[in-house]
Amino acid sequence: MMKNKLQAIYEPRGLAKEYADLALNLFDGCDHSCIYCYTPTLLHKTTEEFHSTVMPRKDILKKIEHDAKLLKGDKRKILLCFTCDAYSKGAMQHNTTTEALKILLEHGLNINILTKGGSRSLRDYDMLKQYKDQVTIGASLVFNNDEDSLKYEPNAAVTSDRCRALFQYHCAGFKTWVSFEPVWSADDVAELIEETWTYTDHYKIGKLNYHPHAKTVNWPETIQQIIDRCELNAVNYTLKKDTAKLVM
Repeated sequence: MMKNKLQAIYEPRGLAKEYADLALNLFDGCDHSCIYCYTPTLLHKTTEEFHSTVMPRKDILKKIEHDAKLLKGDKRKILLCFTCDAYSKGAMQHNTTTEALKILLEHGLNINILTKGGSRSLRDYDMLKQYKDQVTIGASLVFNNDEDSLKYEPNAAVTSDRCRALFQYHCAGFKTWVSFEPVWSADDVAELIEETWTYTDHYKIGKLNYHPHAKTVNWPETIQQIIDRCELNAVNYTLKKDTAKLVM
């Protein structure tokens, strides 16, 4: 037990614990406007309120500095971010992400970035390269084509842009991963694996929830097809526990 309480970095609970031992949310709000996003409900905000404004959380850098000193020497990875995106369009209007990363990395901490920002994340590429042994880069991928991405994730980077950025990080020696959560269809996932498996070290897979489309999917069949594709391509993957139960 730490004598002083962490102020911004926290230990996730429940299903989120499967993704990260530690996590950090830099911003209030996310302007990706993904139609399947359930974060507004979790935060007791309206969809319009959550997607319309992206602002750094109050005193976030000061709190990160405090936490980084407490955690110095801790080898657990800190996930950025669960309830926002460090490289959303709104986040790019601030220098918060860059400054937060500097603090964490200079204190020797390990970070795990998950983003739909694609090439926007390359703003910090040169800095991150100096600490690449401490950095893991992940892309959240849902749709296998840019048209659907624009339709359902209108302000996120399109799928092809996310893949190009992930490829660049891989070529520079970073550990990379892809989050297939939410799964929209087996075909989307299969084609995305075919596109990314040569430059992705690990896949994490979780079914769609809290959206009407989820009720139209035969989940046991869909998840089994995804498992078969992962096995065919001999990729490293993890199913979220609630998703794995669908085919047990």
